[in-house]
Amino acid sequence: MLPLSRGKSSIQRITSVYSDLFKDKYGFYPTINYGKTGKLIQSMTDNHSELQIAAMLIVFFDWAGMDGGDEFTREKIINAAHSFGWFYSTTNQYEIYLRNVFKLEFDDEEKVREFVGKTLISLKK
Repeated sequence: MLPLSRGKSSIQRITSVYSDLFKDKYGFYPTINYGKTGKLIQSMTDNHSELQIAAMLIVFFDWAGMDGGDEFTREKIINAAHSFGWFYSTTNQYEIYLRNVFKLEFDDEEKVREFVGKTLISLKK
């Protein structure tokens, strides 16, 4: 689970990570449709922990394909302003990347917590 300081519910905690990553990338916090985003998050938490979702969000905000060099893909995501809906529809890519390319032990909560923690601490404030 993400730290309780990020919110009382999984929806609040995950949207706070999304918001911080968005602000780091674009310089301001996003406007979020909490009803729609909340439903997507609830669906995601059926199969993934909050930390796994946060790890996939981290990859999403720096995504340029499996090899990191696909500028066309990077531009498409930037042009879509890193929408949460886009993230939701493409999470398999980020899980595959974390497991098979980055070699993160995705089912080990402590390893995922370490990855997420290091990244979130390094964000611009």
